[in-house]
Amino acid sequence: MPSPIPRLFAAATDGRLSNPRIQDQQLRRLHASLVDNTRAIEEAISKDTGHTAAEVAIEIALTLRCVGAQIAAIDGDKELEDEYRVAHGRNAEDRVETKRGVAYVEPAKHTVLYSVVAAMSAAVGAACCVVVLLENTTQELPRLLRKLLTESMDADIFAVISAAPASEELDKMMQVLQSRSVREPGFHQVVSPTESRVITIVDRSADVEVAAQALVNARFAFGGSSPYAPDLVLVNEFVKTDFLRAATRKATYIAAGRSGKMRREKKKEESHEGKGVNVVASGSWGSIQEVLERQAKTLRGKNEQNVLVVHAIRSLDDAIELTNEDDDTLLASYIFSDLPSAKYLSQFIKSRASFVKHIPLPLLLGPAAPVGHATSPVYRYTTSMFTEPRPVLVKDANTRREYDELLLSESPQKTQEMIQNAKSDIKPAKARPLKAAPFGYFEQGILIGLASVATPVFVGIGSLGYYLLTQSNFRRT
Repeated sequence: MPSPIPRLFAAATDGRLSNPRIQDQQLRRLHASLVDNTRAIEEAISKDTGHTAAEVAIEIALTLRCVGAQIAAIDGDKELEDEYRVAHGRNAEDRVETKRGVAYVEPAKHTVLYSVVAAMSAAVGAACCVVVLLENTTQELPRLLRKLLTESMDADIFAVISAAPASEELDKMMQVLQSRSVREPGFHQVVSPTESRVITIVDRSADVEVAAQALVNARFAFGGSSPYAPDLVLVNEFVKTDFLRAATRKATYIAAGRSGKMRREKKKEESHEGKGVNVVASGSWGSIQEVLERQAKTLRGKNEQNVLVVHAIRSLDDAIELTNEDDDTLLASYIFSDLPSAKYLSQFIKSRASFVKHIPLPLLLGPAAPVGHATSPVYRYTTSMFTEPRPVLVKDANTRREYDELLLSESPQKTQEMIQNAKSDIKPAKARPLKAAPFGYFEQGILIGLASVATPVFVGIGSLGYYLLTQSNFRRT
């Protein structure tokens, strides 16, 4: 069978998807196909992954809303008006074009439905034709997706392939890589980091019950395969016991609500008890393990097992030092503490995104947020990832005539006037706001130190004076 990719390149060259009405039509057909086949999709996901009915429903609902959001963002009338701004003598500063006319999507294995549809719907919204890699497997969902997507989308706009395209074709496409990392992504690559870690800090000021519930959900939901599942939980030693008890209760409760044994795509968790690891609880849902030794390998690297790894910390600074020791930026950090402590931690921990006192459930679906782009807790891809700025300016800035006149006249007087005017452009500095406290941190420390030294001296002098006074009065009597 001939490759469908040349057909997509031809459609991209013709600019067929540049028409917002075609984009709207294709996305609506995709949405309708997903709606009409919801039951078959539910069964396929459940059979392939063993996810609960609630988890399957969440993935389907978020996928449909993702497509719906792209449809809602299309405004044909506004795009037509924007297209003719230059013809009407107006600037088009925000004009954009697609980086490449065809987008290649290499999906993650985690929540495949959402991972595929989220990427392709954003690409279509950016006027890109799309080719998706779905390898031939024995699983139900890839086969079903291949059928539904190819039937709902036009053949010259969308295609499914079972093997990666040739390098000469790949170099001409936008590349959406969800399952493999690229150390330095190129201009045409949208890459999800697969090895970046997620670390949680639970401070002594945290609500331990809330933290335990959120972390158990994040670690064990969706088979524990989310890139945003916490790889390591750092818990203040003063609340460690309470946290472990709460996490065990939450995990046991979740396990009781599941029917049958969970199926996981990851490796079976290993017990390291007796090797500096205390297995706090375990079951069909996974396990909770406390790592006792600071040098343990379990504390470093991506957690590829369905295990909630917990380690005690002494302070906020201890957490920051341990988190930043390998000099790699975290994929995300979850912070459970009071707000001042959360501000301090999020400021000094190197993380692409920090979430305070909560973990958004939609974050657990799909691939990791692409490198170089903001992390959205809901939608993983935006049309801006597939486009680049191409502004067209008709009207110049108001200062153009001033510069042109100076360049033509070369008047010494006007030259000096321009320099003097430029010098006065800067606004005066704002007055420094008063400190919340009359003394800074170090000044307070010095005063406390002086007070601790001076107090015994003054007490001694006072006592001596009182003693001498009483002795003098005694002698007089």
